[in-house]
Amino acid sequence: MDTFSVTYDTIRNKSCIVCGVDFVMPRAGKLYCSARCKQFSHYHKAEISAIKSARKGISDNIIELNLKEFEKYEMLAKEHKEFSKLTTRKNSTYSSLEPVEAARLEILDGSIPDFVKPLIVRRLSLEAWSFLKSLYPYLIEEDFLKLLDGLEYKFYANLEHVDLKERYSRDNPIRFLFIKHLEKIAEGKIRFI
Repeated sequence: MDTFSVTYDTIRNKSCIVCGVDFVMPRAGKLYCSARCKQFSHYHKAEISAIKSARKGISDNIIELNLKEFEKYEMLAKEHKEFSKLTTRKNSTYSSLEPVEAARLEILDGSIPDFVKPLIVRRLSLEAWSFLKSLYPYLIEEDFLKLLDGLEYKFYANLEHVDLKERYSRDNPIRFLFIKHLEKIAEGKIRFI
């Protein structure tokens, strides 16, 4: 009976393979925490299979990422936040925009691409951005931003501050991959040019 319980604990899934949120009641056949994660997995089969095989290890190939691309993303996130804030104030019945703010809103309206305006553009650390960029290196900017918009807050919570003592924990595959990514940055296997 002892062997059965040890084996059963090792085959149970303890977290969602898409967003990494822990299950209340782990079981062997459960892979997703919600229908949204299941649908996301269906449309991103190659990426999910890479996450499922995270326990096998991460390749040691050297990856080069462009810092200018990150700076462009960071500026877009900052401008998008300002645009959303000013748009909300403009549409509010309780407050109005000052002439300077109205001029700034007009400038932002012209500089932010139309496909970005309805999206949620989160500010990310360089490490989190490089992790997502290395998972999806061939996506063009529009598709990459739409993908980031589709990810839930629970997914981004896995890309927060990481204690390196955690690195041997493989219960959460997203967190495990992110820790491996941070180790590759520290080893110089991910370079920012």
